[in-house]
Amino acid sequence: MTFPNTGLGPFEGENEKWCWHAATGFTQTVTMPLLSAPEWDYAHAAVAHFFGFMVCAMADAGRRGDGEQQVMADVLEKIRPILEHLKSGSIGVEIPDKARPYLTVLSGGKKDQE
Repeated sequence: MTFPNTGLGPFEGENEKWCWHAATGFTQTVTMPLLSAPEWDYAHAAVAHFFGFMVCAMADAGRRGDGEQQVMADVLEKIRPILEHLKSGSIGVEIPDKARPYLTVLSGGKKDQE
Protein backbone atom coordinates (compact mmCIF):
# COMPACT_ATOMS: atom_id res chain seq x y z
CA MET A 1 0.00 0.00 0.00
CA THR A 2 1.28 3.43 -0.87
CA PHE A 3 0.70 6.81 0.76
CA PRO A 4 -2.39 8.54 -0.68
CA ASN A 5 -2.04 9.52 -4.31
CA THR A 6 -3.10 13.17 -4.73
CA GLY A 7 -3.84 12.51 -8.40
CA LEU A 8 -6.74 10.24 -7.46
CA GLY A 9 -9.95 10.80 -5.53
CA PRO A 10 -10.03 9.68 -1.90
CA PHE A 11 -11.65 6.34 -2.74
CA GLU A 12 -9.96 5.56 -6.07
CA GLY A 13 -7.22 2.99 -6.58
CA GLU A 14 -4.73 2.66 -3.72
CA ASN A 15 -6.42 5.54 -1.91
CA GLU A 16 -9.35 3.22 -1.12
CA LYS A 17 -6.98 0.84 0.64
CA TRP A 18 -5.34 3.75 2.46
CA CYS A 19 -8.79 4.92 3.62
CA TRP A 20 -9.54 1.60 5.30
CA HIS A 21 -5.98 1.40 6.66
CA ALA A 22 -6.45 4.84 8.24
CA ALA A 23 -9.87 3.85 9.62
CA THR A 24 -8.43 0.71 11.21
CA GLY A 25 -5.50 2.65 12.65
CA PHE A 26 -7.85 5.29 14.07
CA THR A 27 -9.99 2.63 15.69
CA GLN A 28 -6.97 0.94 17.25
CA THR A 29 -5.17 4.08 18.45
CA VAL A 30 -8.07 6.38 19.37
CA THR A 31 -11.33 4.45 19.78
CA MET A 32 -10.11 1.36 21.64
CA PRO A 33 -8.16 3.32 24.30
CA LEU A 34 -11.28 5.45 24.92
CA LEU A 35 -13.41 2.36 25.38
CA SER A 36 -10.92 0.86 27.82
CA ALA A 37 -10.65 4.06 29.90
CA PRO A 38 -12.98 3.78 32.91
CA GLU A 39 -13.73 7.52 32.92
CA TRP A 40 -15.15 7.50 29.36
CA ASP A 41 -18.80 6.78 28.73
CA TYR A 42 -19.33 4.86 25.48
CA ALA A 43 -22.16 7.18 24.44
CA HIS A 44 -19.92 10.22 24.92
CA ALA A 45 -17.22 8.60 22.80
CA ALA A 46 -19.78 7.85 20.05
CA VAL A 47 -20.97 11.47 19.98
CA ALA A 48 -17.37 12.76 20.04
CA HIS A 49 -16.45 10.53 17.09
CA PHE A 50 -19.53 11.69 15.16
CA PHE A 51 -18.63 15.35 15.76
CA GLY A 52 -15.12 14.52 14.56
CA PHE A 53 -16.64 13.00 11.42
CA MET A 54 -18.61 16.17 10.75
CA VAL A 55 -15.58 18.42 11.20
CA CYS A 56 -13.45 16.25 8.89
CA ALA A 57 -16.22 15.89 6.30
CA MET A 58 -16.82 19.64 6.19
CA ALA A 59 -13.07 20.34 5.95
CA ASP A 60 -12.89 17.87 3.05
CA ALA A 61 -15.84 19.57 1.32
CA GLY A 62 -14.11 22.91 1.81
CA ARG A 63 -11.00 21.59 0.10
CA ARG A 64 -12.56 19.52 -2.71
CA GLY A 65 -16.01 21.05 -3.13
CA ASP A 66 -17.32 24.10 -4.90
CA GLY A 67 -18.82 25.71 -1.80
CA GLU A 68 -22.32 24.31 -2.29
CA GLN A 69 -22.01 21.10 -0.27
CA GLN A 70 -21.12 20.49 3.37
CA VAL A 71 -20.23 16.84 2.78
CA MET A 72 -18.94 15.45 -0.51
CA ALA A 73 -21.10 12.90 -2.34
CA ASP A 74 -18.38 10.23 -2.34
CA VAL A 75 -18.02 10.50 1.46
CA LEU A 76 -21.79 10.19 1.87
CA GLU A 77 -21.72 7.17 -0.45
CA LYS A 78 -19.31 5.45 1.96
CA ILE A 79 -21.22 6.40 5.11
CA ARG A 80 -24.88 5.95 4.11
CA PRO A 81 -24.84 2.11 4.00
CA ILE A 82 -23.28 2.02 7.47
CA LEU A 83 -25.89 4.41 8.86
CA GLU A 84 -28.72 2.50 7.18
CA HIS A 85 -27.61 -0.74 8.82
CA LEU A 86 -27.38 0.98 12.20
CA LYS A 87 -30.81 2.54 11.74
CA SER A 88 -32.48 -0.72 10.70
CA GLY A 89 -30.71 -2.87 13.27
CA SER A 90 -29.25 -5.10 10.58
CA ILE A 91 -25.69 -6.17 9.95
CA GLY A 92 -23.80 -5.04 6.89
CA VAL A 93 -20.98 -7.23 5.65
CA GLU A 94 -18.74 -6.33 2.76
CA ILE A 95 -16.09 -8.75 1.58
CA PRO A 96 -13.28 -6.87 -0.17
CA ASP A 97 -11.59 -8.10 -3.33
CA LYS A 98 -8.81 -10.60 -2.65
CA ALA A 99 -9.75 -10.82 1.02
CA ARG A 100 -7.45 -12.99 3.11
CA PRO A 101 -8.41 -14.73 6.35
CA TYR A 102 -7.34 -13.24 9.67
CA LEU A 103 -7.32 -16.70 11.22
CA THR A 104 -6.38 -19.98 9.65
CA VAL A 105 -8.07 -23.18 10.76
CA LEU A 106 -5.52 -25.86 11.56
CA SER A 107 -6.43 -29.50 11.72
CA GLY A 108 -5.44 -31.64 14.67
CA GLY A 109 -5.64 -30.52 18.25
CA LYS A 110 -7.15 -32.37 21.16
CA LYS A 111 -9.18 -35.47 20.48
CA ASP A 112 -12.40 -36.18 22.35
CA GLN A 113 -11.65 -38.37 25.34
CA GLU A 114 -13.91 -41.32 25.89
